[in-house]
Amino acid sequence: MLCAVCLLSACEMNDFSDEEQEENIEVVVPQGHGEGTQAKPYTPSSLLLGGDLPYGESVWVMGYAVGSTIESMENALFDVPTKYEHNILLSNDPQCSDPADCIAVELSGSEMQLRYSLAFQPGSFQRFIVIRGTLGSYFKQVGIRKADAAYWIDDFDLIRICPPSQEWDEVDKDF
Repeated sequence: MLCAVCLLSACEMNDFSDEEQEENIEVVVPQGHGEGTQAKPYTPSSLLLGGDLPYGESVWVMGYAVGSTIESMENALFDVPTKYEHNILLSNDPQCSDPADCIAVELSGSEMQLRYSLAFQPGSFQRFIVIRGTLGSYFKQVGIRKADAAYWIDDFDLIRICPPSQEWDEVDKDF
């Protein structure tokens, strides 16, 4: 009987690749932004501005997990609980409730979904995350596909390294 149990467990297919990869990811607190590296990830607003972005390449992005969606950005839900488990929406603003200010991140695989989806982690709503995936089109706009590594950072304020742009005052002067 013991031999039968051992043989059955030996035949069981276990995929621990996500777990092993997650354990090997070093938590790096961002020191800047705009390069797509772990130390200087992209922000949702920098990706939405477009420009010369490395589509199809693996990049790091950071932001606040503010929601999730299904089928399109028009169906975005900026609240928990949610049943949308395959993605999270990231924004520069933890209070964001406008899909136009967000990018969607596809959580590839059940392990990534269990760890980072707001459907399974409702306590992480509006929490800061650094995540890696392939830059591409997702829900007909720029987004992250096949996210394969991530980590949460508590007590991090994006404004510290990415201050909001300020309006210039126009002054009329005679010279």
